Amino acid sequence: MTKDLKIVDEMVGYARQLRLRTKGRRAVHIKLSCLEKHYRDERYRRFVASLFIPLIASSNATMFALPTHDLVLILEYAGLDQIETLLGHARDKFKESQLLRDLDPVQGESDAFVTWFDLEQDYAGFRTYIEALAINVAGGFSGAGTSVIANELNKAEVAAPGGKEQLGSEGSQPKYAASKKMRLVPVSAPEKNVATHTLGPELLQILEKALLTVDVVGLMRKQRVMAILGDGSPRPVMVQRFIPKALVLEKLLGGHVTEGNYRLFGYFADQLAVRALFSLPNMASEKSIASSLRVSCVLACDGLFMQFDGSVGALARSAIILEFGLTDILSNYGDFERARAIVKKLGYRILIRGVDPRILVGLDLRNFGADFIKLRVPKEADSDWLTTDLEPKICQKIIDIGIVRVILDGCETQADIDKGRRLGITLFQGSAAAPITSQ
Repeated sequence: MTKDLKIVDEMVGYARQLRLRTKGRRAVHIKLSCLEKHYRDERYRRFVASLFIPLIASSNATMFALPTHDLVLILEYAGLDQIETLLGHARDKFKESQLLRDLDPVQGESDAFVTWFDLEQDYAGFRTYIEALAINVAGGFSGAGTSVIANELNKAEVAAPGGKEQLGSEGSQPKYAASKKMRLVPVSAPEKNVATHTLGPELLQILEKALLTVDVVGLMRKQRVMAILGDGSPRPVMVQRFIPKALVLEKLLGGHVTEGNYRLFGYFADQLAVRALFSLPNMASEKSIASSLRVSCVLACDGLFMQFDGSVGALARSAIILEFGLTDILSNYGDFERARAIVKKLGYRILIRGVDPRILVGLDLRNFGADFIKLRVPKEADSDWLTTDLEPKICQKIIDIGIVRVILDGCETQADIDKGRRLGITLFQGSAAAPITSQ
């Protein structure tokens, strides 16, 4: 069986496995195959897929890239707002398409470009849709009557409650004929689609070795930091270059990795920072005021950093911001002091990333010589951390630091942005502000 049809088999097998695990799950079928031919180029599908990378990492999602150029996403505990925001970026990309010009999309409702399913409410309809879609894809890709998957799904159609009429019922995909001469072969999704790994020393060693064989240039991504003021349109002020952990882990392991040891996870993030710096990325600001790149305290003191500095050429160093993690600084403060002296002398600006808003009140940026601070949205519900006593203190601290120096990172929903604006923040990063795009 070809690789193209194998992914269709995997999709069907995975959909069937969800019969008893529908709680909190939604599915979205993005029909790129319905767009004009020039939009079915692989680079457009990669763009749309990249939009959902943060959501895939945070919601234990699975994505299937079909040979028709369509994408099928199955997500767990992902809100409609989160998904719709990313779909909005995809629609903007194809806004010149006749299909999109004729649509008036409604959140959570299917149309000619996307099909939605709430698996808790309609698992049977979802499974029927996926099985019919697979028959359609397999038949169109391999020729009528030649696909094992089409034959196997035809068997499922006959066995399903309601018989063959179920696939041909109103509101579902049309029926696709499949050859009855083929041998029926049971299909199940491989473990890699749903496997969850815990990051430990052994797995980290495997990842380090595998990372040496990966083309990191192709994994480099960028995301803009947007200024949102009043009712005005968001404006880009910074663009960050980085290699997403979730993308690398998906490529190397094909599964989800949990943070079994946060120190090991931080070490792996530092290794990605080394590879990003080694790739000598183009640091042009691209209609933004500045560009940023993550570094570690040790890395900024290394000869590799001087190679990077040489690759910057005539670009003003003040337009490049180096992001140091707060945990890294506190664990290696001596290295940070040396790194700070080096990069400041060269003219670079410093950002401290990964700061929980709850500790901002007691943090004095003057002790670190930092130009910017990047807060991260806490995972807990607002009621668990943003107390009536703490909120005014955070607001005052942001005023003291300067609103043009504070960024709220990890904004995956409009609610995150609204919360930041309530605290006096004007700079935002995350999928709700701007999507992750390829380098």
